[in-house]
Amino acid sequence: MRLDTGKKHLVLGGTGQLGVCMLRYLTSIGLGVRAIVRNVEAFYQSPLEAEVEILTGDMNNPWSYRPILEGSAVVYYCVTKWITQPHEAVIEMQWAESVANACAEYNVRLIVPICAWAYGKPKQLPVPESHPLMASSPYGTSKASVEYIVMKLARTAGLKATVLRIPPMWGPFARCPLTLNPLMAVSRGKSFRIPSSGESRVEWIDPRDVARTMLACAQDDGTIGKVYNIPGSGDIKWREFASWVTKVAATGANVRTNSYNLLGRMLGQMSLERSLLWWYESPLLLDGTAIRTDLKYENTYSLKQSIIDNWRWYSNRRPDDVLGLR
Repeated sequence: MRLDTGKKHLVLGGTGQLGVCMLRYLTSIGLGVRAIVRNVEAFYQSPLEAEVEILTGDMNNPWSYRPILEGSAVVYYCVTKWITQPHEAVIEMQWAESVANACAEYNVRLIVPICAWAYGKPKQLPVPESHPLMASSPYGTSKASVEYIVMKLARTAGLKATVLRIPPMWGPFARCPLTLNPLMAVSRGKSFRIPSSGESRVEWIDPRDVARTMLACAQDDGTIGKVYNIPGSGDIKWREFASWVTKVAATGANVRTNSYNLLGRMLGQMSLERSLLWWYESPLLLDGTAIRTDLKYENTYSLKQSIIDNWRWYSNRRPDDVLGLR
């Protein structure tokens, strides 16, 4: 399948962290780009973003964006919903099904990144693509469901889709609370609290590497109908990761750990970090053999560079940024 050079690349969720990085990457290499956003006021404005065709649409109303999908060369599904309750997963499942059905109907290429949290607590490390999806959180369940919907249509309706399973992202334009919370804490010189012993390991990736890989998949017919792990820029202990963040910020913040007792676990919904305690305690390292073989994939950004760039963006944000981080 050759991409129609007369059509633009469409990014769903152009105001999120991955969406912004995707837009910037596509425009930087001279491709025609359009973005669907719910709130135009939340869209970043810079010389690069000025080249993007901005369109408004509501993911809860498929008819607001279906005509836009029909006229696009490829769709990058960067839209997401932060989910902490099981019933909320249904919403994103409905979004994915609607977009995937439209792409299948209009013969539009679809690239869908999902978070590796869909694996849940892994049985082996590093985790290969053949590992079962055993999500142990509402957020992970929603991502596993999105993949199931997309790949089912790829098998039954001729949908030309590729799914990418990615580690947690750390880099500029962060929106995820787990990324923003430590930044907000250290910016005020407060402690960066890790709700675990801090000895478990986690793998991170820069969203700019994810954006680059999404385009590579869109341009390679050999990736159609496949699922790939994207390996991170390196794995690191939580305590060490937190220390890097506070060192870059240089605000005098320190790191402390806090392993919750049984009562704290039972009352986990009182805090986002408590509700995701399993994430801090379960290492998640991805096997990237397949994508390295098929696409010669290599990480561009080191974890340290991603942390530095994230802090540089956060600390130099413009007064009119609508991130609510005051």
